[in-house]
Amino acid sequence: MYWFFFSDPAMKQLLLHLDETKELGRPFVIQDLDETHLFINADVLETLQDSIDDLMDRLHFPVAAQLGNN
Repeated sequence: MYWFFFSDPAMKQLLLHLDETKELGRPFVIQDLDETHLFINADVLETLQDSIDDLMDRLHFPVAAQLGNN
């Protein structure tokens, strides 16, 4: 089963990087359609979402807490 994936160009580049480096254990991009669309293997959707969530959590910092410390 395949999944049509839409994202902004930066997220698409991240997905292509994860695919090329086999970060999810195997390649998952079936076809690169254009600058914002991919066909991906549906079997990796949950793992892919977890990986992206983990990355976003590591990149996130609480702005409100930083503003309160000034």
